[in-house]
Amino acid sequence: MKKILLGLVITSSILSSQALANVWLEREKLEQIETNLAALHTLIAEADEQSKKTGYKHKFDYKQLTDDVNKIRSGITHYLESPLEPAEIEPISDEYGEYK
Repeated sequence: MKKILLGLVITSSILSSQALANVWLEREKLEQIETNLAALHTLIAEADEQSKKTGYKHKFDYKQLTDDVNKIRSGITHYLESPLEPAEIEPISDEYGEYK
C-alpha cells in the first residue's frame, strides 16, 4: 500500500512539475512576443514616414495599426504581470482503516 501511495505522490509531483514548466514556457514565449511587438513600433514608424513621401492616393492607417499593437502589448503585459496562482493541492489521508 505504501508503494502505491508513494507512486501516486511521485506521479502527482511529476505532473505538477510539468504543468509548471509549461506555464513558464508559455510566459517566456509571451515575453518574446511582447519584445517583438515593441520592435515593431520602429518598423511601423519607418513605414509611416516612407508612405508620406509617396504620391499614392491610398493610405494605410498606421495610427490604427499602432493602436492595435499597443492593445495587444497591453494585454500581454497585463497577463504577465498577474501573479501566478498556486495550484490547489488536496491533502491525502494517512488513515485507511481502524486498528483494534
